[in-house]
Amino acid sequence: VFYCSVSPKKKNAEKLMEKYVTMGAKGMKIHPEIQLIPINSPLLLKHLRNWVKISSGLPVLFHSGFNGYEPKWARKNAKIELYHSAAEALEPAPCILGHSAMNEYKKAIEIAKAHSNVYLEVSGQPPEHIKDMLNQIGDDRLLFGSDWPVYPQAMPMAKILVATEDAPQSRIKILRDNALKLINICL
Repeated sequence: VFYCSVSPKKKNAEKLMEKYVTMGAKGMKIHPEIQLIPINSPLLLKHLRNWVKISSGLPVLFHSGFNGYEPKWARKNAKIELYHSAAEALEPAPCILGHSAMNEYKKAIEIAKAHSNVYLEVSGQPPEHIKDMLNQIGDDRLLFGSDWPVYPQAMPMAKILVATEDAPQSRIKILRDNALKLINICL
């Protein structure tokens, strides 16, 4: 199961999206800081609308939040407040906020509350933040993610287990069922 990444700046972006969907891509990844494009730029928003048409509504996973390793000048491309426009451009397709905007997770929750197509991927979030997300938007739009697959998964997994200690049904949704629904695998 793979997600593709297609830069909105590519002249043949639509053809690449078609190619990757035909190859079996289950979604697309956008990283505004690395791809050097503002999340609310007209070019990116058009790219997202094209993705919805070409992919028949497959999800888009966005990097969201800052970790301090990115250049400060690149941060303007990914201000969490700007993700409302991406969620709107993708409607009704799923919009996944990777890392739930890290330290700005409360703003990510507000975006999810405002847009029913927004999912919060919880890699890097402590149990208290995950509990807050559960309380505010429920367990149907929270996702476990590996972040970067070379990292050991024991810590992020443990954080979800602690956050859902009293809610085993939420564990199953966050760790498996919600992702399976997004990639259209029958349970």
